Amino acid sequence: MKLLAVMSHPDDAECWAGGTLAKYVACGHSTHIAVMTYGEEDVRGAEALEGARRMGCTLELLGHKDAFLRDTDSAAEQVLEVLIRENPQVLIVHNPDDTHPDHEASFRIASRALILWYVSPHRPSLIPSVFAANSYQGMGKSGPLVLDTFVDITTTWDKKAYAMEAHMSQDPESWIGAYRRAAEVLGAKQGWGMAEGFRRLVLFNEPGEIPHLDPALFRDK
Repeated sequence: MKLLAVMSHPDDAECWAGGTLAKYVACGHSTHIAVMTYGEEDVRGAEALEGARRMGCTLELLGHKDAFLRDTDSAAEQVLEVLIRENPQVLIVHNPDDTHPDHEASFRIASRALILWYVSPHRPSLIPSVFAANSYQGMGKSGPLVLDTFVDITTTWDKKAYAMEAHMSQDPESWIGAYRRAAEVLGAKQGWGMAEGFRRLVLFNEPGEIPHLDPALFRDK
């Protein structure tokens, strides 16, 4: 199984889905992150690479300017290239209704790249299942994101926190505690110690074959 996360900023994957990504790695699945902004020569780019390493993921930086991300043809073509190369069966993206302009643009770029992939000669034999991350506790411009799939991250919280700590330029000690409390609250609702929540998206009437996200439920895939 291959998971791809397309995120806007260097710490987004860790914050919104780090426990899930680490759990995929622990279950033996391949996990890759495409970050839309920064490059390897930037401080935040180097932090992203270290955070991914701590979770056991691979990562690439697509080099766009933070706070100026736009849904352009060139950006969609970049993500299309990633999709063709990585051929994921699971895709994590931002909330389509996210209040952060970069996050919203990142979702639009990823969704446009998907449709380009589906109509291309490289159309995958297994369409990826797409899940929106629960950024900002799911609050979007039109209201809360309704979560319908959850991942028990009780055993991978420490990996998530360790990866978040790699982002030293963002003063992680000031906000890691808030992410821990949010994971505990969401986990308690599921009867677990900690959890991350997502919304399954059906884009272009292509649902994919994976109705859930927790890799513990499909280790035989």
